[in-house]
Amino acid sequence: MTSTIMLLREFDFTESEAKVYVALLKNGASTGYEISKLSGVARSKIYNILESLLQRGAITCCQSDKSTLYQAVAIQDLTAVLRKRIDRNLVQLEQEAAKFTAPPTDEQIWHLYDWDTVKSRCLTMITEAKSHVMMQIWARELDPELETAIVQKEAGLPHVLVILYDETGKYRTRIPRLYRHGFEKDKLLDMNGHWLMITTDDHEMIYITFSDAGMTQAIYTRNADMALLAREYVYHDAYCLRLIKELPAEAAEKFGPELEGIRDVFNI
Repeated sequence: MTSTIMLLREFDFTESEAKVYVALLKNGASTGYEISKLSGVARSKIYNILESLLQRGAITCCQSDKSTLYQAVAIQDLTAVLRKRIDRNLVQLEQEAAKFTAPPTDEQIWHLYDWDTVKSRCLTMITEAKSHVMMQIWARELDPELETAIVQKEAGLPHVLVILYDETGKYRTRIPRLYRHGFEKDKLLDMNGHWLMITTDDHEMIYITFSDAGMTQAIYTRNADMALLAREYVYHDAYCLRLIKELPAEAAEKFGPELEGIRDVFNI
């Protein structure tokens, strides 16, 4: 019950409104007096709150012989109403915001702190890319939404390069074209965690790091030099992985059966 009230608060219900709606949802049609007792909302406030809920379409009422009965609108109907209002407000927000002239694109490095915001930025970068998408991602962060965006982009854009890391070694994904990294244990020792990096169209990049608890930090920039560094980093991985894939016997003979010697980069 508490979690339902908290969720309703996210949709601009006051705490008292949420308590009243949940009480009606749980107990069915009730009088104002009964609702006050069931919800814990004071009788002095209950009728104002009921009127507010009636106006926003969250409850209905009917007149009986002696009193007025109130009933919660089914949650499916309420969520449909809320969804329509949110969609309508978002459309209006986009229309109003479009009237403003955006400042010139800067090349600052911006720090982002909310994963939902960061993920939305990643999806936008992937879906709006015009020439190429290059990225490194771990299986743990490759959720269905990101995976679908990559699959769809690969279907329409030839220059999509994905390096996938999976410490389990299973590499289960619907992405048809990618490089399986294979050196995850060493990279985890080097980097002390997962990361996700995307660069698109030679001018944009985002880099996110993760711990076991979730995202730790993210940076985003449209600095061309930073985008170049990110692009070359992904290219470097792809070059090495392609050589290992095409020349497995030679690589194993030179560097060992697990290619452990390949990391001895200072032995020139």
